[in-house]
Amino acid sequence: DDQFYPDGIRGWMTMLDADPSGGIRTDGGFLLETENLRPHQVRLQGGDASSDSYCFS
Repeated sequence: DDQFYPDGIRGWMTMLDADPSGGIRTDGGFLLETENLRPHQVRLQGGDASSDSYCFS
């Protein structure tokens, strides 16, 4: 939003891998930088938000 970020922000997205035995780590081979775009959140098939996908088992 230009009101809060008049100079813009550098967006990026990475992927987290959840270990069934516990713990979360970033996928070192996945980094998407979005210079002039404003990504919000990834939506998964079925309509769940990506942040919700690791909160419930």
